[in-house]
Parts: sequence; structure tokens; C-alpha cells
Amino acid sequence: MHHVGHWLGLYDTFYGACGGYGDFVSDTPAEAHGADMCILNRDTCPGVPGYDPVTNFMDTSYDCCLNYFTLGQK
Repeated sequence: MHHVGHWLGLYDTFYGACGGYGDFVSDTPAEAHGADMCILNRDTCPGVPGYDPVTNFMDTSYDCCLNYFTLGQK
């Protein structure tokens, strides 16, 4: 689904890091860099609300962890 998301024009969830624009989708929580494990309470942008979206299809976590697009990504 990750590559399908790119094909549809979506960016990685961590595209803009903690800088405020992220993946250009307003309901995606900020993330400094892609996940390489399924750590659900990971927070690489502690100054910004929300945990890293490690289960979002547009992150880079393990495939078995990825299970959703945000409403804005849909």
C-alpha cells in the first residue's frame, strides 16, 4: 500500500520532519524520520502534538504494523 500511496501522490509521513508541513496532509501527526520498528508510543517530534504515525501506510515501519491512511490521505 505504501507504493500505491506514492503512486496516488502521497508523501512519506516524515517528509517535512517536525517542521510543520509533514506530508502536506493536515491530519497526519509530525514525525522526524521514518520508523524501522513498530514502537507505538514513539514521539520523534516531542514539541508537536501526537505520536509518530508508525502504523500509517505511508510510514516505513514493518509491513505487519501498517494498517491505515488518515482521512486526509484518503
